[in-house]
Amino acid sequence: MKRIEMPEPYRMAVHGKGNCRYAVHWPDDVGDADFVDQTITADILRRVSGKPERPDVGEMRRDVREPPPADARERDKWVARITSYTFQKIQMQDLQAGVNYLREQSFTKRERVGVVGFCGGGRLAFLFSTQSTDVKALISFYGPVVYHINNPKADPVPNVLEIVDRIKVPVQGHYGLLDQVALTEDARLFEKKMRAQKTPVEMYYYEGAGHSFCNFLRPQGSDPGFDYNPEAAALAHQRMIQFLKKQLS
Repeated sequence: MKRIEMPEPYRMAVHGKGNCRYAVHWPDDVGDADFVDQTITADILRRVSGKPERPDVGEMRRDVREPPPADARERDKWVARITSYTFQKIQMQDLQAGVNYLREQSFTKRERVGVVGFCGGGRLAFLFSTQSTDVKALISFYGPVVYHINNPKADPVPNVLEIVDRIKVPVQGHYGLLDQVALTEDARLFEKKMRAQKTPVEMYYYEGAGHSFCNFLRPQGSDPGFDYNPEAAALAHQRMIQFLKKQLS
């Protein structure tokens, strides 16, 4: 596969096919989550494009802007850095670099960009939609709209609930009722604000599902509140494909 050259990438995979384009951006040190997200994203492209084969996927760059420290005592400082607003802005710059690359490719349609994010990537999708005019739709899988943990006081990231009035694109959200990270009560407040301002929004809440319920590498029952829920994941996946076809066709 061709290596994608990007300015100072943090960690980036670029995907594009047919009517839809994606730039999928992961934070570092997420363990198996990057593999899960890459697998899901490849399937999104296959289904939305209507092609039976796996779509072309840009090779992941392994450059790390902020590698995790070897010394566990330094981890708190590292977490503070990578969860700061300054660092989130850098991530959005990297995400825009992916979009810019895709806009130059002959196999994409430049007027339609959809962003899909999981957990912190879901929150990043919300923030990015307020910064990039390229984004025409976004999907957040359990992306916190209020960040209750790891939001540095010195350089806090704006909570999504604080910037709802700046989100102008259709949104679909997927949240587990057992999630203690991305709380459903916060998500419901977000939904209420979106509806009040008449911005298209679809929000789904799943019984028996916790955080990261799409992560099939965490067997059901292995990590209560964070494990795989196959029924919820399958339904969310189906809804996601339908939403992308509707918004990006």
